[in-house]
Amino acid sequence: MTGWLIALGIILLLLCLLLMPFVLRVEYDETRDIFQWKLSWFCIPLLRSDRKKAQRKKKSGAPKQKKPAGDSASRGEKLRRMWKQFHGKLSDLPKSLRWLWKGMSIRGLVIGARVGRFDAKACAIAYGVTNMLVFQALGLLKSCLRVHEKQIVVQSAFGREKTDWVVRGRLLVCPLAALAALLSLALSFGAGARSKEEQGVSKDAKKQ
Repeated sequence: MTGWLIALGIILLLLCLLLMPFVLRVEYDETRDIFQWKLSWFCIPLLRSDRKKAQRKKKSGAPKQKKPAGDSASRGEKLRRMWKQFHGKLSDLPKSLRWLWKGMSIRGLVIGARVGRFDAKACAIAYGVTNMLVFQALGLLKSCLRVHEKQIVVQSAFGREKTDWVVRGRLLVCPLAALAALLSLALSFGAGARSKEEQGVSKDAKKQ
């Protein structure tokens, strides 16, 4: 009886450990030139990077030429086509990866964008393209995994030189879901290889 209790305790302990998610915290703030991330498990830090981005050096010389408003529109069309292709390829992924998606979630998501251009028309076009991409990306993430957003803001900042981004959030990955996805993927590959072998044997038998 004692042996069974010990075995049950070990199984429960392993199950609790597999249910504890890996947590990846990411913070990107372009206005403060910060990009840092930290990977932890069971409140134990595993990897981290608190390095700040190097300050960008201001280039001296001739002033930059202003890009015409048509460039922003064409760039938006290219990004829209690339986005549709990427979304279509996601549907071709194996169904076994759904186990992994079920065990992944994003919490405390903060996305902020201040779209800046010196030209009013270019600023309006860039704002529309950025707003579309942000909410399309958010919709794609929600179709794949659970997302709990905290704040999503896209603002127009006419008179600024470029667009500044702020992204913060936590990605949680359950080890048990990742293990289930790997096992399901291995079983699906094994079943596919077995079916191909059976088809080859049946073809050889028909030829004979």
